[in-house]
Amino acid sequence: MDCPPDTPPAFSASRGRPAFVPPVIHAGVRYEPVENPAAAGLPPGGYVVATGIGSGERLWISCVYQSHIDPHIEADVQWSFFKSMRLDAALNELLVESGKGHTYHVDLRDGRVHK
Repeated sequence: MDCPPDTPPAFSASRGRPAFVPPVIHAGVRYEPVENPAAAGLPPGGYVVATGIGSGERLWISCVYQSHIDPHIEADVQWSFFKSMRLDAALNELLVESGKGHTYHVDLRDGRVHK
């Protein structure tokens, strides 16, 4: 899966829990962050999954950004989480803000990402 990098957060020995980012529901589809990419067999990064509400079928999963992990630093302090996710119905996009403040546009039709 090819997606843009998101620079790792500044090193911190103590980090609070990431912000809760609620799912967005639009036109019968639920869009939500993948909470634990590693458990889903995905490399570190920020992902959005689109699921049909009626069928429960996963329509697509999209890598919004990659998180590059320095093996010499504790991995969990380098993870980058979504800060927010909201719908722009006029553009048919999700606007996803990373914890580093970068904004990404995710096309609702196919999950393609652009910054």
